[in-house]
Amino acid sequence: MLVRRPAIDTPSRVALAQRVLGWIIARKDLFRLAISDDASRVRLVKPLGELTILAGTAKMLSKQTIIPNALSDQLLQFCWDELNGGDLLAELIRRYPSCLIFVSVYAVLFSNGFFCERLHAAILEKTSVRGYCEIELPAWQQLDVGVALDELGITSPWNVTELYERTWLGQRLEPWSAWPGAAYSVTHTVFSVTRMGRATDKLPEASQEYLRLWMPVWQVFYAQLQQFDLLSELVATAHCAGFQCDDVDFFEILKSHQCKDGHIPSPEGATRSVCIGETAPERIYFLEQYHTSIVALLAMLFELEHGAERPDK
Repeated sequence: MLVRRPAIDTPSRVALAQRVLGWIIARKDLFRLAISDDASRVRLVKPLGELTILAGTAKMLSKQTIIPNALSDQLLQFCWDELNGGDLLAELIRRYPSCLIFVSVYAVLFSNGFFCERLHAAILEKTSVRGYCEIELPAWQQLDVGVALDELGITSPWNVTELYERTWLGQRLEPWSAWPGAAYSVTHTVFSVTRMGRATDKLPEASQEYLRLWMPVWQVFYAQLQQFDLLSELVATAHCAGFQCDDVDFFEILKSHQCKDGHIPSPEGATRSVCIGETAPERIYFLEQYHTSIVALLAMLFELEHGAERPDK
């Protein structure tokens, strides 16, 4: 699978990305939060949040043409409407302080012109109480919330620099110990600190050097495991950190494994927790598969944005 082949030309790359986008758009209604119980709402904000991040990132990338601004705006409006104009998030945060993890979703919407007074007030209310802020989240997740609060203009109860230093990447731990949980931490740490690549200079130089050294190894490793979700996140992470790797032919790998209907397959059981309580086969299958297609498309947007033409070797 990793044998070097002539690079796929740009039109073929665009067509590949468009097929993934087509699969996502055709199933947009499956992102809806058409449920009444809080447990299901909390569970299903994750897929909707990932769609929000995809649309927000696409707007940020000015050269890619896969998701034009008009479509990004439509998707962002769709996500905002599903969140009831922010009121749903406000309600969840007031009831369950652990839902502060969704502040990063609101930050994307806020940066694109959406605002909810009730949601802002709920965030201020919870972050001003020490007991609510001492929820024992992983450092990378607290960092994600802290950075999002900064973007919202809300004082963070945490020191973002200290949080970064507590992350797996901040400590630059043994690279061979980058099991999936650690690799996931690395990718989201970079996404948060760099604001999805808008602020590459926010990533400490020592971490950049560490990533340049070990990113190729990780990409090859997860490509060999056929964990296309983590491979895609690592490809996007490299771009957010200010570089790209040529050690795997990302588009060729996706092309070789893309399903007939256009989606990129997810590892078995990767999103099992999102499917809890679901009974409709179509919705279960969608929830099992959506994540890898979202992050694969995100990575392809970065690759196309930066004109990543891989030379033959």
